[in-house]
Amino acid sequence: MKKRFLFIYIALIISYSQGLKVDYGLSADSFIGGTLSESPSLFGYEKASVYASFQFSDDISMAFDGFYKFLYSSTTTANYLDFETIVAIFPVGNIAFQLGRNNFSDFSGDIISHKLDGVMINLPLGFADLTAKVGYSGLVNRNDITILSASDETGQINRLIESVDIVKEFDITTIWGSFVSYQALNDYMTKDLGIYLGGGISGAFTGDMFYSLRSNFKTGLFNYKDSVTVESAGAPIVAGMGVLSLSWYINMEDDLINSLSPYVTLDFGVSSGDGNLAKADLGVQQSGISSGVSIYSPIMKSSPGVIYSVNNQNLTYFKLGISASPLKNLQAQIVSTAFFRTVKGVMSDTSVDKNAEGNYIGTELSLTGNYRLFSDLGITFVSGLFIPDGTVLVSKVSGLISAYVSLSL
Repeated sequence: MKKRFLFIYIALIISYSQGLKVDYGLSADSFIGGTLSESPSLFGYEKASVYASFQFSDDISMAFDGFYKFLYSSTTTANYLDFETIVAIFPVGNIAFQLGRNNFSDFSGDIISHKLDGVMINLPLGFADLTAKVGYSGLVNRNDITILSASDETGQINRLIESVDIVKEFDITTIWGSFVSYQALNDYMTKDLGIYLGGGISGAFTGDMFYSLRSNFKTGLFNYKDSVTVESAGAPIVAGMGVLSLSWYINMEDDLINSLSPYVTLDFGVSSGDGNLAKADLGVQQSGISSGVSIYSPIMKSSPGVIYSVNNQNLTYFKLGISASPLKNLQAQIVSTAFFRTVKGVMSDTSVDKNAEGNYIGTELSLTGNYRLFSDLGITFVSGLFIPDGTVLVSKVSGLISAYVSLSL
């Protein structure tokens, strides 16, 4: 029986390989950064990757991207081998299957955008397209995990994450709805689960002005330890977030302005908070929250900032970006972001005084330059300052400078 299956497997490979298309290559990435503050730090990584893709037919393919990575900082180092991607794509009827490790994201990317192992299906419904996914984080190297976890959660971060997106595209408008859920599989985290219902609309006002309006509602259980019994418990969550994004690709009759390919972006975001929490972290001691929690948290760590990388929890922000290409292979961007607490209370940044009266946190200014020497070699420089409001944030002016080099062969 085994020989029969092996023969069938080899026959299928041979039959599909008649039109086989193979692409492969190597890449090297180097990143170094440093913070300029009361406690300056250095951090970075070196990464070497090998990738290949095999196209057996128009709708059957395989791909992998394996890498070695060396991480370092002022205090620690780590090195490991892993896969960025290892995936097979094939159809079953009119359903497209994707099996293996790949980036797992809801349509907006506001809830989850993370490397996971699992399965994805895409099904055209006629009136819209449906995409369903199930992913697991427990096989991903912990150094690559950015999923929010309990403060005392050690070892591998084990989450099972499911999502369904329904997307309808019109000529200049896209409408979508999303359902995302997760469960913590660790024994002591059984009271941590989340359910997200989201949706949005994006499109164009004119040929060069675009918009996106999206929001997510969250419910489920917020994991904490009862301050009296010190036992794990789960408080019901009712929380939400929303983002409005506008962009203008400036197109004027002036040839000089057009040669710079300028565009402007404006983002306004808000996520709900909770004034009764002692900390925003999962799994810490809390009191008086058993009736419910209203702080919003995405599944993974995410921030609109570059220097001030506070998570999107109890956060309101205004972000203005201006980008231009002064040289053919150079793109420069200046971004200013103002940060506020949505309500008086805790944030992911423990330097924020939860009892302070004001909600303005500070303003970040950053400059990014992307220079491509040729098609396979790119360099990115980032620098910036964060200027805090000392009455709310117990911190001084801080800065960051970093460089990233990517080479593909």
